[in-house]
Amino acid sequence: MATPKEEHRGVIEGYFYAACPFCRTTLTQGQNGTNCFIKCPQCGRYIHIIIKDDSVLTKLKET
Repeated sequence: MATPKEEHRGVIEGYFYAACPFCRTTLTQGQNGTNCFIKCPQCGRYIHIIIKDDSVLTKLKET
């Protein structure tokens, strides 16, 4: 007999998703104050992610 799976909550209150602006791959989930660089595993571009004031900004890393 199968046991019921725990309900998965994809959205956590106070956290925001950041996606690659080029290929739309989800890169991270973070809170206000996040400021990081991530290499997209799908397209290989380096993305600058800033989460502040309840908004998410993703842009290509400036060289």
